[in-house]
Amino acid sequence: MEPEAVVGAKIRRLREDAGWTLEQLGDRCGMDLSYVSRVERGLKNVQMRTIVRIACGLGVSPATLVEDVRCPEPPVRRTP
Repeated sequence: MEPEAVVGAKIRRLREDAGWTLEQLGDRCGMDLSYVSRVERGLKNVQMRTIVRIACGLGVSPATLVEDVRCPEPPVRRTP
């Protein structure tokens, strides 16, 4: 799964666990609900400052939002 989708899914899970709507999370973060929705769906490549704002709104550390992101496998080099 792409990193944006992993982070978005984590944000959605935490928001739903808190019982909040997109609008409520947006208000807590100072962001428009349509933007938060795009982040949750993995449609936005978010900057670190956005991750920090959303994490603060959720009451978690920024690391919590990215902890499930995995590094891609390095490309295999073929020798001739």
